[in-house]
Amino acid sequence: MEKRIISLPKGGNLEVDCTPEFFEVVKKSLDITDRDVSNDDIRVFIYSAFKNGIEKAEFELLQKDKV
Repeated sequence: MEKRIISLPKGGNLEVDCTPEFFEVVKKSLDITDRDVSNDDIRVFIYSAFKNGIEKAEFELLQKDKV
């Protein structure tokens, strides 16, 4: 396992424990074939995953309220 400390754009750091499997998921998600995964790639991947999860949960709540 590899520990990465990623600087965030608005300050602060994000500490991520990365497994080889995690790197492969990031590569596949961001279509990276010709280089190693960078800290910025990890930051973008995590941001997108959380954003999509929150949007899906909000949508499901709105749909539940309509029933």
